[in-house]
Amino acid sequence: MILTPKTERPAQDLSDEKLISLVLENGEINAFSHLYDRYKSRVYGRIVSLMGDNADSEDLLQEVFVKVYVSLKNYEGKSSFSSWVYSITYNHLVDALRKRKRFLEDPDLDVEDKAMEETKDEEVLRIDSHDLIRLMDKLEEQDKLILLLKFREEQSIKDIMKTLNIKESAAKMRIKRAKNKLIQLYQTFSHEAE
Repeated sequence: MILTPKTERPAQDLSDEKLISLVLENGEINAFSHLYDRYKSRVYGRIVSLMGDNADSEDLLQEVFVKVYVSLKNYEGKSSFSSWVYSITYNHLVDALRKRKRFLEDPDLDVEDKAMEETKDEEVLRIDSHDLIRLMDKLEEQDKLILLLKFREEQSIKDIMKTLNIKESAAKMRIKRAKNKLIQLYQTFSHEAE
């Protein structure tokens, strides 16, 4: 058990920031295990909600926390530690999904259209999760909904058609339009930030 000299409190009672400090300044690996214990259930829940509960879920959980540990020195405290951990989780899961090529399984698109839509999907997936949340709030509700169904819920075109009770051509057009709006907002946001 790790005890701090000032308070003599057990590490599990310390704030995230204090545990991070113990890891970074004192090399206290056990302090990181308390952070892991604190967040593993919620991170695992996010993994399962995006990827499904399968044999890869435990591996993904470990991979996320390896990234958290390796990136800990980059945590600046601008957002809560939990938000930062969830951002890493989300980005890691998007990468895992991209590797599995679960996106754009629509056989009706010709090769050129499919490549163009895949490029747009990759542009959307490259947006930092904090920026993505802000940009999504600027979209109309129907655009936000269809992007969440496609990217967060990973619904196929057929599933989106059923969920929204729309025709296939309408689903494809709305997805394309919503992605274009999001990418345009991001490009505007990026230029303003420069």
